[in-house]
Amino acid sequence: MLLGTPGNADLNRGEADIAVRLSRPEEADLIVRRIGIMRFALYATPLLAKTPEAQWTFVGYSPDLEHVTQQAWLRSLLDGRSIVFQASDLFGQQEAARAGLGAVVLPHFMGDPDPSLVRVPTRTPPPSATCGSSPALIFGDRPPSVRRSIFLSRKSEEAARRPSAHRKNRACLGRGRSLGRRRTSI
Repeated sequence: MLLGTPGNADLNRGEADIAVRLSRPEEADLIVRRIGIMRFALYATPLLAKTPEAQWTFVGYSPDLEHVTQQAWLRSLLDGRSIVFQASDLFGQQEAARAGLGAVVLPHFMGDPDPSLVRVPTRTPPPSATCGSSPALIFGDRPPSVRRSIFLSRKSEEAARRPSAHRKNRACLGRGRSLGRRRTSI
């Protein structure tokens, strides 16, 4: 079963076999494997994009998510302009931007295919795909389940077919960098 939640499941207590997270876990005994790079851009309705930049408004994360990389980048773009709508999830932000409330920072996989939004050029480049904001699989410190082993095997095969992404991830992570008692691997 795939279940999306705003909080982190306790993997060591068996609340989940696998977690996909965008931040490095605080627990030292978890196993981390990179599964990709998420790139962001600023998006707006075509009407807002034609408006002078000084008149733009923005859509962003709620205050409890100010630490998120893309929110920090959005704050750097404000230049005295305001965030008029805040949401704790990207889907709410995307809907607000579609309604014309303001420009929003979205991952390419959400913004690019959306026919209601266009990419808006910015003076400051979007956040680079850093190790802390790349999607990662997180595993608990328990014996691997059969399902988890099959899943890992398939992800490894996919990674092998994308050698350039593999090299980028290796450069970002370093090979076998320690996270406490366990070691990360790619």
